[in-house]
Amino acid sequence: MDPGEREGGATAAGAVDEYRTAVRDSTRLTRLFGILSEPAPLEPLLDRLLLALSELFAADVVAVLRPLGPEGLAPLWAIGLPEDPTLPPFSGAPGSLSVEVARSGLPAVVAPGLPEPRLDAPLLRLGVEAAVFLPAPGSREVQGVLVLARCQPLPFARADVDLLAAMAHRVGLVLERARADEERRLLEARLAQAQKAESLGRMAGAIAHRFNNQLGAAMGHLEAAAADLPRDAAAREDLARALEALREAAQVSGHMLAYLGQASGAREPVDLAAVCREALAGLLPSLPRTVRLRSTLPAAPLAMRGDATSLRGLLASLVVNAWEAITGEAGDIEVTLRPVPAAEVRASPLSAPGWRPTAAAYACLEVRDTGCGMDAAGLQNAFDPFFTTKFAGRGLGLPVALGTVRAHEGSIEAESVPGRGSVFRVYLPLAPDARPPERAEAAAAPGPGRRTGLALAVDDEPSMRRAVERLLRKMGYQVLTAADGVEALEVFRSRAADISLVLLDLTMPRMDGWQALQAIRALSPGTPVVLASGYDEAQVMGGRPPEHSPVFLKKPFSWDELEAAIDRAVREARRG
Repeated sequence: MDPGEREGGATAAGAVDEYRTAVRDSTRLTRLFGILSEPAPLEPLLDRLLLALSELFAADVVAVLRPLGPEGLAPLWAIGLPEDPTLPPFSGAPGSLSVEVARSGLPAVVAPGLPEPRLDAPLLRLGVEAAVFLPAPGSREVQGVLVLARCQPLPFARADVDLLAAMAHRVGLVLERARADEERRLLEARLAQAQKAESLGRMAGAIAHRFNNQLGAAMGHLEAAAADLPRDAAAREDLARALEALREAAQVSGHMLAYLGQASGAREPVDLAAVCREALAGLLPSLPRTVRLRSTLPAAPLAMRGDATSLRGLLASLVVNAWEAITGEAGDIEVTLRPVPAAEVRASPLSAPGWRPTAAAYACLEVRDTGCGMDAAGLQNAFDPFFTTKFAGRGLGLPVALGTVRAHEGSIEAESVPGRGSVFRVYLPLAPDARPPERAEAAAAPGPGRRTGLALAVDDEPSMRRAVERLLRKMGYQVLTAADGVEALEVFRSRAADISLVLLDLTMPRMDGWQALQAIRALSPGTPVVLASGYDEAQVMGGRPPEHSPVFLKKPFSWDELEAAIDRAVREARRG
């Protein structure tokens, strides 16, 4: 065969080899892209893809690594790696190839016979001879690293590396899409959870309102019955105990609303330091002798807008939780209050969704104890209603504290170590322009004797309406009743000149309390009106201008509370 024929034969053989290589690469790409194009969940898809890569490229190890922040990477899915949790981590060592590829976005190839100390620990333990590390980029950033390794001294051809680089790019897009889908699912789940929580909150609020109405009716009838008995009657003690039980039931209803952030009370200027001093003074006598309570409170006022009663309850809940956690012979509780700039305040897992510090300064109320402490699981559940790790606990203190903090647009954070105690920090927004009122002398109570006049009691709950009617009659009033706002307006129009007091329920059919109040004031602006509701005062009065705000009475109420509300309404009506 002459030289020309030999050269032609070599050229033809080379062309055939190139053709075969092209067909092989095209076949491999078609198979791999077909797998990646399937509408399958990520894990089954990666499993099929890695099996195909191992087969097509004679790889003993195939892995897709995902970034774990600056610490390194971890296998998202892998074939050929030992499943041994005692082995060193796959990556994270300074200068490891996987981390370098993820940071630089450039591939790295390990050839046989050349020692490579930057190989990750599991690959070194397997005795890997050749490897290729390929970045898997998404549309904006590297989503992971594709690793293929061989335990035989068989290098990866340049053509194979180029083909795998194209495949890694496609893998990055798949990972990015999966990550976006997962974020979307999480967002949808959070939205659904928020909607569910909102729905449950409305339901719980409605239940508490209904509960308060029934409790109010029971308390009213019991107090009216007690008023009929001689002062030395033995039944008075039984009635008093029944009333006390009803008041405790009302507290549970209030705790439910507080946890939901629906019981913050009216927002008024208060001195938080003075509120804390008053709360601690009330708590000291009830603490066990083995518990030492120390406090560090500022002498200067810390002005904010809030409900003093709720804030006292907040501190009481935290202190009681602390002393219940002290199970040994003795322990310490330390209460500290100090102002802090907004820069020191941050959102915690307990903050309301989307909460961020908005005030210029905050008050930091810290309660620290040397009690038994909690592990991570206990701390995570500590603010759930009725969860408790203590034999004597009711599981309501911390949930109520959380609801109060959220209602005051604050934040709370907690730390705990088993056997070493816990610390709770509450951040409440300060309002330097709020001026806490000076202590005023108590208003003089009405002189002895029966009340007189004609009262109109309006409530859609028959039992509550009858109870209020009985109490008002016991006080000395003549009483007219109405079942809703429309009926109340008809009665008032016919007797406006005689009616000296209106007790008005808020939530009623046909015409609610606000609509009825507006119509009554249009007919007789000077008539004293008390607005009663099982909902919280802040919810009822929120956003109403002062001139449209009647005296508020929270259900269930006692005889004394009803009398006090009537007196306030009469005084305000006289002031005009």
